[in-house]
Amino acid sequence: MRLHEQVPEWPAWTAPAAVVGGYLAGVPLSVLVAVALAAAGFEGDDLSPGVVLALVVALAAGFIGVAVALA
Repeated sequence: MRLHEQVPEWPAWTAPAAVVGGYLAGVPLSVLVAVALAAAGFEGDDLSPGVVLALVVALAAGFIGVAVALA
């Protein structure tokens, strides 16, 4: 038995739903991180690698969460 015969297909609507849902979940998370960093005293010119990493992780968490929810 081949692997593709064992794994059910995802409906076509899940791809655009994952993209839209990822942005709808990830962008507010990134904004919350940015607000928290601003409250902690970080300024716009202070984009250290840690700050960028925190924003990227927040955005990725939104996308991963939506993908897991749709799976």
